[in-house]
Amino acid sequence: MDPNGKMRTIDVDGMSIRYTISGLTDTENKRANIFVNGYGVAIRRYPNILGRLAKREPTFGVELFGMEYDGIPRTMKEYASVLKNVVSTIQEQYNIERVALFGHSAGASGAELVGREHDSCDYIVAISPILRSGGMFGILTGGILNQARYLRKRSIREAGEYVTDLMVPFVTNIGTNPVASIRFLTDAGSMGIEYLQCPQKNPPPLLLISGGRDDLFHLNPGDAEWIRMNRPNATIVALPDFTHEGASEAAQEVMDEHDKWIEKYGHLKKYLDVYETVS
Repeated sequence: MDPNGKMRTIDVDGMSIRYTISGLTDTENKRANIFVNGYGVAIRRYPNILGRLAKREPTFGVELFGMEYDGIPRTMKEYASVLKNVVSTIQEQYNIERVALFGHSAGASGAELVGREHDSCDYIVAISPILRSGGMFGILTGGILNQARYLRKRSIREAGEYVTDLMVPFVTNIGTNPVASIRFLTDAGSMGIEYLQCPQKNPPPLLLISGGRDDLFHLNPGDAEWIRMNRPNATIVALPDFTHEGASEAAQEVMDEHDKWIEKYGHLKKYLDVYETVS
């Protein structure tokens, strides 16, 4: 992350949302990257990918999902609503005309939802998104139960930091607002939910990056087939050696694929009939 990437706040919907800036210059910045955190994971845990993005264009790291803001809504749909306003406020405050939206895990799902409806979004890069088929059953088998597998396959020291980031805010939210917390899982996890299926005439290109060793939300054949049918603007890139959290840290591998993708698709504003897996 750039030395000038200190934590700042931006007032949106009555909340002071934390964010960082990297690579912003005094010259005119027509486009910027906006990267959104995974659930409960502080934005400072993404130094590699934020730094690499900032070498290309100014990059904002938004700390939103699971970060215990007073009064923040807790369903995925409501998170997406706040994120949409965050993006618009950043654009207005820093005179940014166009954006590229990036996100990890829950932040990837939020970025995809917002980018589909945001006229100034050129493309979306979703890293380890938690969208999957199967509704609540899909979430239970693909997420919560896989957490146990994740812990069993790794040492507590190896897994503990990430699991703490992920689970502590979620358990806290369940205790204070269980209905909203379950709705968050259902909203985020069900690819069949209505507002995720709303057709868009001209969606921006979507690059979906999945780790082959993602024990939390592995992209199974059913999910991939759903994406192929319902996200014709999507290109799927598989990073076979990376985990759910590791995919966000694999800056070199992710951005190498991203460079190729941007060269090929980055400025198209139409449906892309593309479906490919890179191993």
